[in-house]
Amino acid sequence: MIRVLFISVLAFFPLISTAVSQRSISASSSFEAYRPVGELRVWTFLMKDSVLGQLQSQVIRECNIDGKKGYVIKEDLHLDYSFVPSPLVIKIVGEHYVSANGAYLGDDLEISISDHTERLTLERDEKTIEGYLTRGGEKVEQSYIVNDNAFAIDNNFLDQYELYFAMRDIRVGDQIDDSIFVPQSGLMAQIKGEVINFSWQRLHSQLLDSVFVVRLTEPQPLELFINKDRRLLKLYIPTQKLRAYLDVVRLLSKSKPQLPAFTLQKLGSLLPNFLMYFLASIVAVLFFVGRDIKRKELIYAFLSGVASIIVIVWVQIPLQEYFLSGSHAPGIAVEPPTYFLVLLAMIPAGIIQEGLKVLSVFTLSSLGKLQMHYRMLAGAGFGAGLGVAEAFYLTGLLPLTGLLSWNLLERVSMIAFHTTTGALLGHATTGGQRRALITGILMIILNIALRTLPYLVQQDVFPVPVMLLILGFVVIGLLLGVVIYFKKAAK
Repeated sequence: MIRVLFISVLAFFPLISTAVSQRSISASSSFEAYRPVGELRVWTFLMKDSVLGQLQSQVIRECNIDGKKGYVIKEDLHLDYSFVPSPLVIKIVGEHYVSANGAYLGDDLEISISDHTERLTLERDEKTIEGYLTRGGEKVEQSYIVNDNAFAIDNNFLDQYELYFAMRDIRVGDQIDDSIFVPQSGLMAQIKGEVINFSWQRLHSQLLDSVFVVRLTEPQPLELFINKDRRLLKLYIPTQKLRAYLDVVRLLSKSKPQLPAFTLQKLGSLLPNFLMYFLASIVAVLFFVGRDIKRKELIYAFLSGVASIIVIVWVQIPLQEYFLSGSHAPGIAVEPPTYFLVLLAMIPAGIIQEGLKVLSVFTLSSLGKLQMHYRMLAGAGFGAGLGVAEAFYLTGLLPLTGLLSWNLLERVSMIAFHTTTGALLGHATTGGQRRALITGILMIILNIALRTLPYLVQQDVFPVPVMLLILGFVVIGLLLGVVIYFKKAAK
């Protein structure tokens, strides 16, 4: 059995080595290859753990400006600083035009700062950008000499930052020193910085991904976290303590308002992940059931574990959201302000999940489908089913990150954890309710503790690899300890 465990652990090393070998990505071949027509992206801004606003960016159609094929991006930026407190409210709505290679072609924007509204209209005309802006409602003609291949980036428009980096090679160690056009000020500005690292990062509490970390000093100090699919997943402005997260990436159809969040295409893309989760559950279960892998009691318990996702989605998660209400942005999980609040939010997960494992064993016993000898087997099966269902659900909520990622390792570890604690709790029920209760309390505490590890990453207590190393050691140690305990108990 120890040999099987050793081989299972070694199987993770190819995943890790493959993941860390990615040190550069090449530029996108065209704008449409990177962002097709109809695609919507939404970034959510946060300051002091309160939602500041959102940027919605959608590619709505093709266009032709100055004889160049281009694309129209509908942008809607809304930032409300009233909670700071400040009377400042920024709302910018309009269209942004770019060429097939991402270069700037123009803007048509309505800009509202608190109660003051102006308009900016610009369009490329050979070597110049021509148009007007309004001041006090009066048009003021504008003309700027801007290079054909110049990119444009306005403050807080994350889609424009993302486009700039999507259309260039990114390599760790690269120095960035370039000129960009700033449409709202009508000035050329410098963009300077460095690609400082490529590493696994916990961007928020439900997403781990490998990202290039880009640190800029101009046009303002900020950090960008860009994954290998050229998506700007997170932006951090240290001087303002402002964070922004990529909340939505969705392709909208022409005939319907939008496609379902979970499509058949996405299901097909996730099949390799699902297969890995299922295989992980089989390996974990084998440590406890051996030749009894085909017993019907195990199958009943596994299916019950899968069905338990209904309780997790409709009871556990709403309870957690209730405890964290007001501390995170819609659609994403953002680190809460205190460790106590995190513990409070994780308590429902620990109680419900470990409680379901004990309840399932007693329920199957009362239905006459489970002999005392097979309670450990049923607990392991239920835990494996719960772990797989939870992994399926969480993976389906997140943007695609590829098979070889820390997300996979985290999910596999939690499947092994649920299987092990399920087996232990199932075995504990053979010693009576008191023994099951004590074991259950200990497993609840451990469940809660493991789920608070992401918060410590977000507070820079330790990096993501260390968190996963801790998780792995705890789960493997628990699994080994339980297996050894069962063998001694059997003798």
